[in-house]
Amino acid sequence: MSDKRLLIVEDEQRLAEILQKQLEESGFKADVASDGYVGKRMIEQQYYDLIVLDINLPLMNGYELCKEIRKTQRFGE
Repeated sequence: MSDKRLLIVEDEQRLAEILQKQLEESGFKADVASDGYVGKRMIEQQYYDLIVLDINLPLMNGYELCKEIRKTQRFGE
């Protein structure tokens, strides 16, 4: 089992569930956020090795969230 942690930011619940199930069956721990603001809060509270980010999200779209992540996260460490 992998110790890698992933975040899926996806507003289509069924698609998010399918992705989460497949990733967990592959040995990853996968969390789900249903919009950009929830995703941002989760990223502030938990380190994720990979973020699967939808672009067309309610409240804060994927481009805006990506900009916020890049402001606060340090990559390659």
